[in-house]
Amino acid sequence: MIKPDGSQPPGPNTDAVPGLQGSVDGAVHKYMQSKRSAGLAVGVIADGEVFSFFHGSNGRDGSATPDENCIFEVGSITKVFTATLLADMHLRKEVHLDDPVNKYLPASAKLPSRGGVDVTLRHLATHTSGLPRLPENLSGTNFNAANPYAHYTEEDLYVCLAKTRLTSKPGTKSNYSNLGFGLLGHVLAKAAGTDFETLIKQRICKPLGLIDTTIHLSQEQQQRLAAGHSGGKRVLNWDLAALAGAGALRSSLRDMLRFLRANLEPSSTPLEAALNFAHEIQTERKYRFYRDFGCVAPLVVAGLSGVFVWRSFGLPVWARVTTILAIPAVMFYFWPLGLSTMTLGWHVDDLLCDKPVLWHNGGTGGYASYMAFLREPPHGVIVLANSDQEPDSVARKLLQGLPSKPAG
Repeated sequence: MIKPDGSQPPGPNTDAVPGLQGSVDGAVHKYMQSKRSAGLAVGVIADGEVFSFFHGSNGRDGSATPDENCIFEVGSITKVFTATLLADMHLRKEVHLDDPVNKYLPASAKLPSRGGVDVTLRHLATHTSGLPRLPENLSGTNFNAANPYAHYTEEDLYVCLAKTRLTSKPGTKSNYSNLGFGLLGHVLAKAAGTDFETLIKQRICKPLGLIDTTIHLSQEQQQRLAAGHSGGKRVLNWDLAALAGAGALRSSLRDMLRFLRANLEPSSTPLEAALNFAHEIQTERKYRFYRDFGCVAPLVVAGLSGVFVWRSFGLPVWARVTTILAIPAVMFYFWPLGLSTMTLGWHVDDLLCDKPVLWHNGGTGGYASYMAFLREPPHGVIVLANSDQEPDSVARKLLQGLPSKPAG
């Protein structure tokens, strides 16, 4: 149970989940061997218990390891906060999922439609808006590659939107868009009459007791900020101005575990309705076998078989050639038109544990993160890194290794 102040009982001994310590050590070992790695803060929720593990260096105090209060940039995990905020505001009837985005924009920044369909808030929250990944005018006069979003203003955003042309009809194709989620955070704040950071703190952080989840750090929090690294070297922190909803949040493992537990146990929080609503499937991939590049191996096998193996069965050359061409053609014909399985903000993967897993990762110039959970059994993992080396494989391996049934 998450208390009103967000506090939780201290994590128990890892013996409560047999083999957990070994699983963590095994998952982390290869990651930490890389010269690109710095430090890791790993959180696991299993069998109703919360566990924390720390490796490497916080990059700030010599060889000191991170701890539960160490603050990281969480990057695109911000997007699930933005989407949960949308769910909450929808349920409060302050906005509606199918409101056109233009309803909240000035006349000078109206988005075009495509195929007679306007971009809606739902499209932004599911990456089906047809907006490009990044604003075309991101590289403006004040652009700094070491902190690329810092000088991107509301005025820049409006100029971009007025000139944007959608790449697809809204609702028909998934196209991951930082621009889209940045825009979503912007219009939600406009609808509420405040700024994005204040809105997130009031609607999400305060009800869940998240005391270190913020954009602008206090002086005390700055002392707990892990130093970000890229390629083994320390780099600048990133600041997202007008596109804050896409990835501006910073947080600690303690807070991220509270947020993760809230998603596992919505009924224990004041945000039960919003969290449950944010978990509902909005778009769905029908042909999951071909997820990502899962078709490459069958294509190679079909091609080699057609050239070498099937000759022994007496197939004429024309039949072998036809097979080599036909199999890829059929596969690509049934390739999904681009819709990924998503809730509001969460990606959904049912290949990881043969059960629906909700997940999101994140990355900035010197940090990377990954959060994933499944509701039944209620298991979850959060990994925060103060380097740009993705910890996705660490988190997935951990989640796969957790017991499939709660301990009896």
